[in-house]
Amino acid sequence: TLDDADLYGATLTAADLADATLENTDLRNADLRDIRWQQIAGIKSANIAGVRNAPEGFVAWALSKGAVQSSSDPH
Repeated sequence: TLDDADLYGATLTAADLADATLENTDLRNADLRDIRWQQIAGIKSANIAGVRNAPEGFVAWALSKGAVQSSSDPH
């Protein structure tokens, strides 16, 4: 469970996010190269603005599941 985590600018290269919940997580500018994301359990309200190296289809999928793209700092 990574709900409400601050992963701003984090390097998540090759992370296995199967069954992870990322609700309300700050993923702005995170490096998502080669992540395993197809089975993420929840991503509602996660901020994915500026994510780098996102796998094909990830951004559209995340937005369809309730993620947001906001460049402003939520804090």
